[in-house]
Amino acid sequence: MRSIQSQTWTDFEAIVVDDGSTDASWDLLLSSGAAADGRFRCVRQQNAGPGAARNAGAKLARGRYLAFLDADDEWEPGHLQRATACLQSSPGCRVYVSAYDTGQYQSLQVNLLQKCIAQSGRWSLEPGLGPVGVKRVVDACQVSCLVMETALFWHYGGFYEKNRSTFGEDIYLVIQVVFGSDIWFELEPLVHFHVEDSELGVKRVGERPIRPHLLEPEPLVAHCPPERRAQLATLFAYYRLLETEKFARKGDWGTITRMRRQYGWPGKVPMAMRLREWKVPVRTLVGGLQRTLNMPSARS
Repeated sequence: MRSIQSQTWTDFEAIVVDDGSTDASWDLLLSSGAAADGRFRCVRQQNAGPGAARNAGAKLARGRYLAFLDADDEWEPGHLQRATACLQSSPGCRVYVSAYDTGQYQSLQVNLLQKCIAQSGRWSLEPGLGPVGVKRVVDACQVSCLVMETALFWHYGGFYEKNRSTFGEDIYLVIQVVFGSDIWFELEPLVHFHVEDSELGVKRVGERPIRPHLLEPEPLVAHCPPERRAQLATLFAYYRLLETEKFARKGDWGTITRMRRQYGWPGKVPMAMRLREWKVPVRTLVGGLQRTLNMPSARS
């Protein structure tokens, strides 16, 4: 919160949402200097996941733009100033994304924006950009780096919040932004990630659920310009390939077959993807055998 109070752009309201924390976070919030700052509004709700918490804050917002900051991240003092200046200088551009810095954890979560964008400025999705490149842009649009018009945020439905989703709830929104809107990309890192403190970041372990945009793709397709829908379908096929590789390790051929039918490649399959597709049945067989060998015998 100190990084919010340190912003050089001072005409803002900050809505702090406590998403059902079970530690002393709420008491610390109320006793902090931010609680006495008239620009801050503190609300509390039952835990419903990060998407629901962000949406709850957005519903209370009264400004033209929305900016998001997760509890374990920080903004540089000029973040909001730069975002506002860039958006106001480029009519029709309604989304801003800055680069980020992860400090000593840079090798674990690299600054993808600096790897996929050549220079700061207004960007629009190129028709020839393949699924790997599109996914890289999507992954570069981190929540704490995002500033966008409130009206556009709600046009896309906000963050995905069903089933207390903690994986891909932000990507559900970002894919719509990447395909439907121009974005101002700022290559100077104006956001700092403290992934060592993150419960949802690079240290998270365990099986990740299916990405929500593969569970409910209809809104994404509806908001995608018709001339870009084949490109979106190719991206879905690539995400599906990533999911089927995960299910292959579990030997789950039924789910793989179902997902392949739903998210096939809309055109010619790139050779690199074709090779990966061919490996899936082999991995499924190996995964199934490993599970069988690891099962306890009937006598045990």
